Amino acid sequence: MEFYQQTFMLTLGVHQSPIVLTVRLRALTQGVRKAVGNGVLDNDTLMEYANAVHIERAPRTDVMTPSKQAMNGDSVAVEPAKTVNPSPGLMDPETKLNAEEITILRSESVNSINTSSGRSSRLGRVFTAKHEKHKSRGNQPRGEVEMSIRYADATRKLVVQVLRAKQLLPWDKNGDCDPYANVKLISIENSKDVQKRKTAVVKGTVNPSFDNHFEFDVDPGDLHNYKLQICVKDDTNYGAFSSKPILGQIDIRLSSLDNCSLPQQWVRLEAERI
Repeated sequence: MEFYQQTFMLTLGVHQSPIVLTVRLRALTQGVRKAVGNGVLDNDTLMEYANAVHIERAPRTDVMTPSKQAMNGDSVAVEPAKTVNPSPGLMDPETKLNAEEITILRSESVNSINTSSGRSSRLGRVFTAKHEKHKSRGNQPRGEVEMSIRYADATRKLVVQVLRAKQLLPWDKNGDCDPYANVKLISIENSKDVQKRKTAVVKGTVNPSFDNHFEFDVDPGDLHNYKLQICVKDDTNYGAFSSKPILGQIDIRLSSLDNCSLPQQWVRLEAERI
């Protein structure tokens, strides 16, 4: 049994990294006496037969088409990201990927993370139960977020803590809520996102604990040019073509804070912008 260069995703919170694994399962069984010429193998020979020297390897089953035949003794790839040694010895290790192929494989794996996860997320919403959403939530309170802001002069970074939220107002008619928070550094001049971060989704609660610490690279002389936006959204499935609704948001101009500092406190979420 073999998994050859299968890509798996390592996940820690909102961070993902690809890992490529080759896994083989091999089993050894005790041999039986058999005649060789006029002699018979004894037990010592049979026990020795399964060591590294005498291990039998099955021949490769790859079929090389004329266009894939080796030219001038060079190895030719039978499949993308695989190489073949045209004349391996018994003790020769299997030919590995070269540095260039590894770089390409890593690049393709990393570039596919967002697109593949996006496709699987949308596909999952098609085949799972869809929740029904309120058309409007009126002027009811949206809840609060416990947070803090400070500027670290030593590292020249804006440090934002998003600890938890409470009393969120769900969109779901049954009161279900799978909240997460987007934290964005936005340019005041053109309203574009300069940097953004995201917490993990907390399932099935209107009082989630995020406990996240985010850092943004900002020059101290440019702080007045930005605002910080914390947008709490709902990951509940309202259909494959339904955008994730906003539960509430907070907008803070950094120039409005004394020394760009907001001590840890509860801040009220405002209604979503239409």
